[in-house]
Amino acid sequence: MKHKTIAEKFVAAEKADRLDWERVKFFSWNDLCNMRSQIVKQQAKIDALMLEYCPDELTSEQRENWARHQVPVSKAEQNELEESLEQK
Repeated sequence: MKHKTIAEKFVAAEKADRLDWERVKFFSWNDLCNMRSQIVKQQAKIDALMLEYCPDELTSEQRENWARHQVPVSKAEQNELEESLEQK
């Protein structure tokens, strides 16, 4: 059976109890990279929501990952943010 989309391939592979090489080998490298990228983006959204709504439930791994991805805010960005907050 030829699967046309990444979603169809993933659903077909997900039906198995576990995704071993024999069941996943029909994914192209590009498919796997795209799926990994989607997973990383979704995890970042989850972590951001958890940080906001239930920070005590974040794992140490989630906190470390969040900390690694923090970047300093420039003075111009800080001023812009402060101005927008003052207008509200």
